[in-house]
Amino acid sequence: MIKVDKTTFRNSTVDYVQAIISTLSQLTPVTAVLAEAGNQYMDIKRWQYIEEFIRNVVSNLKDHEERLCELDDMTDPEANLHLMYIAINKVEIEYQAARRKEYAKLFVNCILTGNQFDYDEKRMFINLYDELSDVDIDYLGKIYKNSEEAYEDGVPLGIFRPNLIGAVPFIMRLESRGLISERINPLVMEIYEENLTDFDREWKNKAYGLTPLGKKFCKILIDPDLLT
Repeated sequence: MIKVDKTTFRNSTVDYVQAIISTLSQLTPVTAVLAEAGNQYMDIKRWQYIEEFIRNVVSNLKDHEERLCELDDMTDPEANLHLMYIAINKVEIEYQAARRKEYAKLFVNCILTGNQFDYDEKRMFINLYDELSDVDIDYLGKIYKNSEEAYEDGVPLGIFRPNLIGAVPFIMRLESRGLISERINPLVMEIYEENLTDFDREWKNKAYGLTPLGKKFCKILIDPDLLT
Protein backbone atom coordinates (compact mmCIF):
# COMPACT_ATOMS: atom_id res chain seq x y z
CA MET A 1 0.00 0.00 0.00
CA ILE A 2 1.27 3.48 -0.86
CA LYS A 3 2.07 5.50 2.27
CA VAL A 4 1.43 9.24 2.33
CA ASP A 5 2.97 11.70 4.77
CA LYS A 6 -0.09 13.40 6.20
CA THR A 7 1.75 16.52 7.33
CA THR A 8 2.69 17.27 3.72
CA PHE A 9 -0.89 18.08 2.80
CA ARG A 10 -2.11 20.03 5.81
CA ASN A 11 -3.18 23.55 4.94
CA SER A 12 -5.22 26.44 6.29
CA THR A 13 -8.47 25.07 4.82
CA VAL A 14 -8.11 21.80 6.72
CA ASP A 15 -7.31 23.65 9.94
CA TYR A 16 -10.36 25.85 9.45
CA VAL A 17 -12.65 22.85 8.93
CA GLN A 18 -11.23 21.16 12.02
CA ALA A 19 -11.94 24.30 14.07
CA ILE A 20 -15.57 24.25 12.91
CA ILE A 21 -15.86 20.56 13.80
CA SER A 22 -14.47 21.28 17.24
CA THR A 23 -17.07 24.01 17.76
CA LEU A 24 -19.90 21.74 16.61
CA SER A 25 -18.89 19.08 19.11
CA GLN A 26 -19.48 21.51 21.99
CA LEU A 27 -22.97 22.73 21.04
CA THR A 28 -25.72 20.09 21.21
CA PRO A 29 -25.99 16.29 20.93
CA VAL A 30 -27.16 16.76 17.34
CA THR A 31 -24.16 18.83 16.32
CA ALA A 32 -21.89 16.53 18.29
CA VAL A 33 -22.97 13.70 15.98
CA LEU A 34 -22.13 15.90 13.00
CA ALA A 35 -18.75 16.64 14.53
CA GLU A 36 -18.05 12.95 15.03
CA ALA A 37 -18.97 12.25 11.41
CA GLY A 38 -16.78 15.15 10.31
CA ASN A 39 -13.84 13.87 12.28
CA GLN A 40 -14.27 10.42 10.78
CA TYR A 41 -14.25 11.94 7.32
CA MET A 42 -11.17 14.05 8.04
CA ASP A 43 -9.25 11.21 9.65
CA ILE A 44 -10.17 8.30 7.38
CA LYS A 45 -11.91 9.23 4.14
CA ARG A 46 -9.56 12.01 3.17
CA TRP A 47 -6.48 9.78 3.24
CA GLN A 48 -8.37 6.95 1.61
CA TYR A 49 -9.20 9.28 -1.28
CA ILE A 50 -5.58 10.41 -1.56
CA GLU A 51 -4.24 6.86 -1.62
CA GLU A 52 -6.87 5.94 -4.20
CA PHE A 53 -5.82 8.94 -6.31
CA ILE A 54 -2.17 7.94 -6.21
CA ARG A 55 -2.99 4.35 -7.17
CA ASN A 56 -5.02 5.64 -10.13
CA VAL A 57 -2.16 7.94 -11.15
CA VAL A 58 0.33 5.08 -11.05
CA SER A 59 -2.02 2.89 -13.09
CA ASN A 60 -2.48 5.63 -15.70
CA LEU A 61 1.24 6.31 -15.92
CA LYS A 62 1.99 2.63 -16.49
CA ASP A 63 -0.32 2.76 -19.52
CA HIS A 64 1.86 5.49 -21.05
CA GLU A 65 5.41 4.35 -20.28
CA GLU A 66 6.58 4.82 -23.86
CA ARG A 67 5.23 8.37 -24.00
CA LEU A 68 6.83 9.20 -20.65
CA CYS A 69 10.23 8.11 -21.95
CA GLU A 70 9.80 10.48 -24.90
CA LEU A 71 9.04 13.33 -22.48
CA ASP A 72 12.13 12.86 -20.36
CA ASP A 73 13.64 16.19 -21.43
CA MET A 74 10.34 18.03 -21.95
CA THR A 75 8.76 17.99 -18.50
CA ASP A 76 9.47 19.78 -15.24
CA PRO A 77 9.35 17.34 -12.28
CA GLU A 78 8.90 20.16 -9.74
CA ALA A 79 5.99 21.66 -11.68
CA ASN A 80 4.39 18.22 -11.92
CA LEU A 81 4.78 17.79 -8.17
CA HIS A 82 2.92 21.05 -7.53
CA LEU A 83 0.19 20.02 -9.96
CA MET A 84 -0.17 16.79 -8.02
CA TYR A 85 -0.61 18.75 -4.77
CA ILE A 86 -3.30 20.87 -6.43
CA ALA A 87 -5.13 17.78 -7.68
CA ILE A 88 -4.89 16.12 -4.27
CA ASN A 89 -6.42 19.19 -2.61
CA LYS A 90 -9.43 18.70 -4.90
CA VAL A 91 -9.57 14.92 -4.48
CA GLU A 92 -9.53 14.86 -0.69
CA ILE A 93 -12.93 16.63 -0.53
CA GLU A 94 -14.49 15.03 -3.63
CA TYR A 95 -16.99 12.34 -2.62
CA GLN A 96 -17.77 11.11 -6.15
CA ALA A 97 -15.48 8.22 -7.05
CA ALA A 98 -15.80 8.85 -10.79
CA ARG A 99 -14.61 12.44 -10.43
CA ARG A 100 -11.72 11.42 -8.17
CA LYS A 101 -10.66 9.00 -10.89
CA GLU A 102 -11.00 11.76 -13.48
CA TYR A 103 -8.67 14.01 -11.46
CA ALA A 104 -6.02 11.29 -11.66
CA LYS A 105 -6.49 11.03 -15.42
CA LEU A 106 -6.38 14.81 -15.83
CA PHE A 107 -3.19 15.09 -13.78
CA VAL A 108 -1.52 12.35 -15.84
CA ASN A 109 -2.65 14.07 -19.04
CA CYS A 110 -1.01 17.27 -17.76
CA ILE A 111 2.25 15.31 -17.58
CA LEU A 112 1.73 13.67 -20.98
CA THR A 113 1.30 17.01 -22.75
CA GLY A 114 4.88 17.87 -21.85
CA ASN A 115 5.61 21.47 -22.85
CA GLN A 116 2.52 21.86 -25.06
CA PHE A 117 1.00 23.81 -22.16
CA ASP A 118 2.79 25.77 -19.47
CA TYR A 119 2.36 25.26 -15.72
CA ASP A 120 -0.22 28.04 -15.30
CA GLU A 121 -2.40 26.55 -18.03
CA LYS A 122 -2.25 23.09 -16.52
CA ARG A 123 -3.10 24.47 -13.09
CA MET A 124 -6.04 26.32 -14.64
CA PHE A 125 -7.31 23.11 -16.28
CA ILE A 126 -7.42 21.33 -12.91
CA ASN A 127 -9.23 24.27 -11.32
CA LEU A 128 -11.66 24.46 -14.25
CA TYR A 129 -12.55 20.81 -13.82
CA ASP A 130 -13.25 21.51 -10.15
CA GLU A 131 -15.59 24.40 -11.07
CA LEU A 132 -17.57 22.45 -13.68
CA SER A 133 -20.25 19.86 -13.03
CA ASP A 134 -20.49 16.60 -14.93
CA VAL A 135 -23.41 18.06 -16.90
CA ASP A 136 -21.32 21.13 -17.83
CA ILE A 137 -18.61 18.84 -19.17
CA ASP A 138 -21.17 16.73 -21.01
CA TYR A 139 -22.47 19.80 -22.88
CA LEU A 140 -18.92 20.96 -23.58
CA GLY A 141 -18.21 17.53 -25.05
CA LYS A 142 -21.28 17.75 -27.28
CA ILE A 143 -20.21 21.16 -28.60
CA TYR A 144 -16.69 19.85 -29.14
CA LYS A 145 -17.90 16.73 -30.97
CA ASN A 146 -20.38 18.60 -33.15
CA SER A 147 -17.79 21.28 -33.95
CA GLU A 148 -15.45 18.59 -35.19
CA GLU A 149 -18.04 16.60 -37.14
CA ALA A 150 -20.70 18.94 -38.54
CA TYR A 151 -20.64 22.56 -37.41
CA GLU A 152 -17.20 24.11 -37.81
CA ASP A 153 -18.61 27.65 -37.78
CA GLY A 154 -20.66 27.16 -34.61
CA VAL A 155 -22.99 24.59 -33.12
CA PRO A 156 -26.64 25.74 -33.28
CA LEU A 157 -28.38 25.33 -29.93
CA GLY A 158 -31.36 23.92 -31.80
CA ILE A 159 -29.63 20.53 -31.62
CA PHE A 160 -30.47 20.46 -27.92
CA ARG A 161 -34.21 20.73 -28.48
CA PRO A 162 -36.67 19.73 -27.08
CA ASN A 163 -34.63 20.19 -23.88
CA LEU A 164 -33.25 23.58 -24.89
CA ILE A 165 -34.54 25.30 -21.78
CA GLY A 166 -32.54 22.84 -19.71
CA ALA A 167 -29.40 23.23 -21.80
CA VAL A 168 -29.14 27.03 -21.77
CA PRO A 169 -27.97 27.46 -18.13
CA PHE A 170 -25.07 25.11 -18.80
CA ILE A 171 -24.22 26.86 -22.07
CA MET A 172 -24.15 30.19 -20.23
CA ARG A 173 -21.96 28.66 -17.53
CA LEU A 174 -19.47 27.38 -20.09
CA GLU A 175 -19.46 30.79 -21.76
CA SER A 176 -18.79 32.52 -18.43
CA ARG A 177 -15.72 30.30 -17.96
CA GLY A 178 -14.38 31.37 -21.36
CA LEU A 179 -14.68 27.89 -22.85
CA ILE A 180 -17.23 28.69 -25.57
CA SER A 181 -18.37 31.87 -27.32
CA GLU A 182 -21.37 32.82 -29.40
CA ARG A 183 -20.95 32.66 -33.17
CA ILE A 184 -22.93 33.92 -36.13
CA ASN A 185 -25.17 31.03 -37.10
CA PRO A 186 -25.13 30.53 -40.90
CA LEU A 187 -28.05 28.12 -40.64
CA VAL A 188 -30.67 30.49 -39.21
CA MET A 189 -34.05 29.53 -40.62
CA GLU A 190 -37.37 31.09 -39.76
CA ILE A 191 -39.69 28.10 -39.94
CA TYR A 192 -43.18 28.31 -38.53
CA GLU A 193 -43.72 25.92 -35.65
CA GLU A 194 -46.80 25.55 -33.54
CA ASN A 195 -46.44 26.12 -29.81
CA LEU A 196 -43.01 27.69 -30.22
CA THR A 197 -42.21 29.52 -27.00
CA ASP A 198 -40.53 32.92 -26.74
CA PHE A 199 -37.61 31.14 -25.11
CA ASP A 200 -37.18 28.81 -28.08
CA ARG A 201 -37.43 31.74 -30.51
CA GLU A 202 -34.66 33.55 -28.67
CA TRP A 203 -32.27 30.63 -28.29
CA LYS A 204 -32.84 27.97 -30.95
CA ASN A 205 -30.93 29.82 -33.69
CA LYS A 206 -28.01 30.89 -31.54
CA ALA A 207 -24.75 29.08 -32.20
CA TYR A 208 -21.67 28.51 -30.04
CA GLY A 209 -18.15 27.33 -30.72
CA LEU A 210 -15.11 26.53 -28.65
CA THR A 211 -12.74 29.32 -27.70
CA PRO A 212 -8.97 28.70 -27.87
CA LEU A 213 -9.11 27.94 -24.13
CA GLY A 214 -12.03 25.57 -24.70
CA LYS A 215 -10.11 23.70 -27.38
CA LYS A 216 -7.12 23.30 -25.08
CA PHE A 217 -9.32 22.11 -22.23
CA CYS A 218 -11.04 19.57 -24.47
CA LYS A 219 -7.69 18.42 -25.77
CA ILE A 220 -6.43 17.63 -22.30
CA LEU A 221 -9.70 16.34 -20.83
CA ILE A 222 -12.10 15.01 -23.45
CA ASP A 223 -9.90 13.69 -26.26
CA PRO A 224 -6.72 12.08 -24.88
CA ASP A 225 -5.89 10.73 -28.35
CA LEU A 226 -4.81 14.26 -29.25
CA LEU A 227 -2.13 14.32 -26.57
CA THR A 228 0.52 12.71 -28.74
